[in-house]
Amino acid sequence: MPKLNLRSAIKKQMKKQKLSVPAMARALELNPQTLYNYLAGKSELTAANLEGLLDQLGGKVVFS
Repeated sequence: MPKLNLRSAIKKQMKKQKLSVPAMARALELNPQTLYNYLAGKSELTAANLEGLLDQLGGKVVFS
């Protein structure tokens, strides 16, 4: 079974929706560096922040 990469899928969807990391961080009330670190694989998000991120993307994260 192939490994799913949630970070990659989130980055692709943000790019598709033309959402910047700072704009997404503001919507989530996060420090932009926190989101940059998560997307770079340097840290993890809390379940609540990850849920908010997916909600902001409209649940349209697609794994390829």
